[in-house]
Amino acid sequence: GFKWCHRAWKLGGGMGACNEGMRKLLMPAEGSCTRDWEGFGDVEEGSLLMISHLGMAAFSIEATRELFLKGLGAADRDLLEIGSTQLRLEKVAGEADTSTWPGQMYIWVENLQSTWQNCRTLETSWGSEVVESAVCCHDERAADALVLRDPGTINALVVNQAPKGYADALRKALGKSDKSNLVCLMDLLFLVPKGVSAQLGSFYQRFLSACVTKSNDGYRLHFGAGDFLRQTFTFRDDESQDDAWKDSYSHEVHLALSRSVCFYVDSEAKFRIAFSKFSKAGLVAADWKAVESAGEFSFDKCVDANGSTFLELRHVIRSPKHPECPIKSQPDSTLMGA
Repeated sequence: GFKWCHRAWKLGGGMGACNEGMRKLLMPAEGSCTRDWEGFGDVEEGSLLMISHLGMAAFSIEATRELFLKGLGAADRDLLEIGSTQLRLEKVAGEADTSTWPGQMYIWVENLQSTWQNCRTLETSWGSEVVESAVCCHDERAADALVLRDPGTINALVVNQAPKGYADALRKALGKSDKSNLVCLMDLLFLVPKGVSAQLGSFYQRFLSACVTKSNDGYRLHFGAGDFLRQTFTFRDDESQDDAWKDSYSHEVHLALSRSVCFYVDSEAKFRIAFSKFSKAGLVAADWKAVESAGEFSFDKCVDANGSTFLELRHVIRSPKHPECPIKSQPDSTLMGA
């Protein structure tokens, strides 16, 4: 979870052994980075296809780019990419005194030790902390997980090493030739005001016919393609978010307006059904011909069964036939994990 990121999980002392809570955090399973990748298995029924992109504010786009390129080993492109998911940043003014995304990103890299070393090199160069925590279960010279703090957005990144062979399997499935160390976004945690997580889960089930599960960590919206891609969007109630929208001119609200998520649904049929539902609810004004041509539609408000807004977050919903979809020529049976 997010809260432990702020605790003093430092090298030495209590880091000699992992407690049960830490073991659960260490995904993939302990030791899996030394074993060959064997696939995820079947996609959960109702899963959407993948998270296309995230939008968020940045106090320094340059600092965030440097962390992702030099620290995490992302490919050098105009838009930052976490595997198949883009990170789209919007410059905001003001002091970097609060995170621009309430939660954290959980990502896999191909080589965690080089990531650790590269981030420590950045710390020396910048004169500020990047590696907030290094979790070392067996050897204090070898990290099992990292918690990084992006100085450009003040957001937390939890980093694990991907299972052996997974990076190559994903590149092959996506038709990528680059050797980016930054493999994929596995989970995006979004902290919401009390009571909102259950409403958001119901909203996704109602409008997107999506697979949403409940756990001790909150609610999870599931994504998957074949046996090579799994992602989750986790949303959890947190009292720290209760006051975020009370002052419409607050700094927090300005940051919130920069946030967005973009999801690919797994079939053309589900895309059309979803559009029909959103259109009937008055959340999307565009006509079907324009939406079909664009391969996407968007909305800014999430509503309950009575039509009352409980969360404002820009969403873009895309068809798998969208020209930017990185998963090409997959038959329906493959996408559904059959």
